[in-house]
Amino acid sequence: MASQLTARNPNARVWLVTGASSGFGYEVTKHALSRGDKVVATTRNTSSSLLTSLSQTYRSQLLLIENDITDITDIQRVFARVKEVHGKLDVVFSNAGYTLLAEVEGTPEEEARKLFEVNFWGSVHVMQEAVKFFRDVNPKGAGGRIIQNSSASGMYCFPAQGIYSASKHALEAMTETLALELDPAWNIKVTLLQPAMFDTPGRTNLINTPPHPAYTSPTSTSKSPLPSVLTRQYVTMPFPGDTAKAAAAIYKLSELENPPMRLPLGKHAVRLAREKMDAVKKDVDMYEAWSEGLELDGAKGS
Repeated sequence: MASQLTARNPNARVWLVTGASSGFGYEVTKHALSRGDKVVATTRNTSSSLLTSLSQTYRSQLLLIENDITDITDIQRVFARVKEVHGKLDVVFSNAGYTLLAEVEGTPEEEARKLFEVNFWGSVHVMQEAVKFFRDVNPKGAGGRIIQNSSASGMYCFPAQGIYSASKHALEAMTETLALELDPAWNIKVTLLQPAMFDTPGRTNLINTPPHPAYTSPTSTSKSPLPSVLTRQYVTMPFPGDTAKAAAAIYKLSELENPPMRLPLGKHAVRLAREKMDAVKKDVDMYEAWSEGLELDGAKGS
């Protein structure tokens, strides 16, 4: 069995995967195990039937840990357990997160803050602990890989996804800044993953809020469909992306010597990235002249 072979493989890499019970987290866990690597998989509930099945197949490779991603002390406990069990860590796939559908005006602040605790702060704390482990626990210069699962919504905005998109935009800014701050001698590589239109259970686990009354008028020309309408679309419309195939691409990404800062994943994500770049370029080109002559008198232009 693969698990028996891995027990004899001193070159097996060690992964930490958050949000591993389904979707990208589960498929990346499964793929890494199938390649002979060891995985520490965290989730709110380790009784997931999918993870239980994997743990039976890959007994010596997979360690399941229940984890509250909003509790920094609990995150630190997970990294301490990785050190105790494996003594090293090679790849962190930070994947925990969820979606909320609501107009900006109609988003309850309590729900918005809950989402940021998971999507933003939870992921930031995982990255902070990953850097410390790669730098201070792994052999000097061994480094490691951080793959932060963001979303196409981290670069491209959609109606009724304001808070979700804001959490991903904030996460992308923090992740990119972290990558710029790292000493190259630490050999820590960071990539933002921006998937779109993949068929994951997250589609049916959406947080949906009542619509704001200002957007319910039948004569409204707003581009924002009601959150309830969006939810039905998310559940019923075809999402062509295969998360198992995406997991293979993510594994390949983890092996690159010089990985990209951002990786739009899926044809839809690539199209959205190009649309965003084109829209920004159009505005910059059209209004570039407005920035002329704004320097202090006597100062040299930038």
